[in-house]
Formats: sequence, structure tokens, C-alpha cells
Amino acid sequence: MHHRFQCFRGTAAQRVHPGDVSSAHMGEQGTERRFWREGTAEFHGDHYDFGPTGMYPTPGGPIPVWVGGKSAAALARAARNDGWLGMNYDLGEIDSLLTELSTARALTGEEDPHGQFETMVVANALPTPSLMDDLEERGVTSTIGTPWRPGDRAFSSIEAKRDAIAAFSDRFISRS
Repeated sequence: MHHRFQCFRGTAAQRVHPGDVSSAHMGEQGTERRFWREGTAEFHGDHYDFGPTGMYPTPGGPIPVWVGGKSAAALARAARNDGWLGMNYDLGEIDSLLTELSTARALTGEEDPHGQFETMVVANALPTPSLMDDLEERGVTSTIGTPWRPGDRAFSSIEAKRDAIAAFSDRFISRS
């Protein structure tokens, strides 16, 4: 969302933080959820305003809303929704963010406001069985593991990629 607000630089328009806009319409009674549940919604807020508008067909059931970010406001938004995406953080930072997320979830007063809460973390580390076990113990429910770090030139050839994928598969994917 950040790029949308860059056009206001140098104008008289008030710069609005994207998080303020997101916080205004997310949550159980949020605009998206009303569209998905009822097919129509309206919103009258500080940053945008629209009357009754329709979106059809409506989905057959709830659509999970996962929220990313590491600010206190982003973690609070995630806690009020269905999950948190913690992308590309160092292991020490993941620890503190998971603690802050747990606190934010406790402040909502509900265990899982919309069902199963998901916590997806992608650590700035190559996966190992012990890292995956450690993340699971901390409450992480999903992650993305890659056989090489993005941009690593050692894996630029297709042969190197195939070898890395085969080694990753042998290490992490159980075979029956």
C-alpha cells in the first residue's frame, strides 16, 4: 500500500500512514468481511467514504485474513484477524515479535476470534530440522523453507538447483 501514498509528496494533501487506513476497515465488522458475508457494504471513515456497494457472488464461506508487519499496530491488526505473516526476520527478532503477538492476541479477549489462528514465519535462515522444531514449539503453524537463499549465485545453474531440491527433499519431505 505504501506506494499509493507517494504521489502526495510535494502537495498540500495530508500524508496518511497505510496502517491507519488498514486499521479503519479491518476486523470482524470490517468492510471486507461485510462484502464477503452479506454481498454489500458501506464505509464512512476519515480516509475514504463510500455508500452501499455490492460484490457478488459472495464466497461460500469465510476468507481468512492474515496480516503482516512488525509494528505494534500491525500485530494488533493481526491479532484481531485470522493470522500473522512474519516474513524475513532474524531469529532474535522473531522471538520478540512472537511474544508481542501473543500479548496482542491476549488483549483481544478471544482465543481465536474467527477460528484457527495461523502464524506463518519465514526466518532469515536456512531451514534445519531443529529450526523447524523450535519454530513449532513457539507456536508457528506454517513456514516456507527454501533449498537455497534467494539470490545465492551458487545456485544459478539448473543443475545446482536440482541438486539442492533433491537434498532438501531428502532432508525434509518424508517418503512412504
